[in-house]
Amino acid sequence: MYWIKRIVSYAITIGVVYALIVIAPTFSRMRVATMYDDIENFDATKGLNAEAKPPISRFNPGDGIVFKLWQPTGEDPDVFLGWAAGFPGDEVEVRGGKILVNGKPVPRGADINAPSTPPVTVPANHIFVTSSRHRFDSIGFGPIPQAAILGRVRDLP
Repeated sequence: MYWIKRIVSYAITIGVVYALIVIAPTFSRMRVATMYDDIENFDATKGLNAEAKPPISRFNPGDGIVFKLWQPTGEDPDVFLGWAAGFPGDEVEVRGGKILVNGKPVPRGADINAPSTPPVTVPANHIFVTSSRHRFDSIGFGPIPQAAILGRVRDLP
């Protein structure tokens, strides 16, 4: 019985150390501009917890995403929020005021007041991102490359 308790104790200790060294650093606190309003009901003053730089394969439709858009002036890139909608190989289009991915409405992101568009295929290593107001998402900037993805957010409203 003594040895079983020792083995269990060592296993728990190893598990805690692993979590502190490997798992905990993958999450980080991120901030966006306090005036940011492209996601309805989001309080930018609180910041958010995000899984840092996950591969595209870890995202699901509707997952919150933190990404950056480079400035043509060479300034530091701005940080934006949205929801993952389309993935490499998906066909994305606007039809009848709705954003469709492979013919189905996106799970998150408001309808859009825009003319219909022909389908666009999301390229490899990119995600099509939507937001509430569509000012800073893939509607205006195209699919977001993996290099611009800063994190995945589970609790984005």
